[in-house]
Amino acid sequence: MILGRSSTAKAQLIDAIVSGWSGPRQATVIGPKGGSSKTTVLGLLALYLAQYRADTVAAVDANTDIGTLSMRLGAPDLKGTRRLVDLMACANDITSLTDLAPFLQVVGRVRVLSNAGITAEAMGKMSEDDYRAVLIVLSRYLDLVLTDNGTSVTGPISTASLASAHALVLAAEMSVDSLNLVQPAVDALYRSGHTDLVGNAVMVISVKSAKINPKAFEEGVEHYRRQVRKVIIVPFDPHLGKDGRLSIDLLKPATQHAYLEAAAELAGSFGSSPRIEGWQP
Repeated sequence: MILGRSSTAKAQLIDAIVSGWSGPRQATVIGPKGGSSKTTVLGLLALYLAQYRADTVAAVDANTDIGTLSMRLGAPDLKGTRRLVDLMACANDITSLTDLAPFLQVVGRVRVLSNAGITAEAMGKMSEDDYRAVLIVLSRYLDLVLTDNGTSVTGPISTASLASAHALVLAAEMSVDSLNLVQPAVDALYRSGHTDLVGNAVMVISVKSAKINPKAFEEGVEHYRRQVRKVIIVPFDPHLGKDGRLSIDLLKPATQHAYLEAAAELAGSFGSSPRIEGWQP
């Protein structure tokens, strides 16, 4: 009986992912504190969404610090592959998927746009218009664009990403510091007119040690449950604490369920109308 309920719950989550939306979509992942597992969250969401949908998913490392997204997804060597800043420089010249392909690393149906090896200074020169042009190009040829915005909610990359986002994912660690730092970010989002994104956001809180008791943080977790669409707690999982490639198959069942639920909630949060300017059906 328990197995039957579990199988039914999984099927319902998969159905929510499959039927969640149509047309191009873009989501932004923000982790206000370093070490909040935002890259892991984005990587696993990309893998789950690509696994159950026919869409091609783009995972973009727009972190202004050193990004590790391509490494975490096990993307092939960057040799011969151009990066985010390269695409920024010629986004207006991209007129086909063939033109776009040299900028992307292929991991199954996930396409990774990396900033590996790019200095913070180079990333800091990217303007809001620059990144908006990148988003328009990606959304023209790929179905779903997930952006790792790093810790900022006010920089030019974040501003462009949030302006065209259909959905928001907040990443946090199950710790006092991490949970406390989310609220100033949420307040900044309110001030910049993104109340709708916050109210429909999916918040993923990761337990990063077996010694942590999530119940001890219930008050803080409940605080965010009142503000966002859904709070997902990811239990401690040794695989997530290791460097190297993320693998769904190596996750514990409870972790798999948590990320499947997060992917289903994200799919449900996309709504019905694309917001990215420049896209035509």
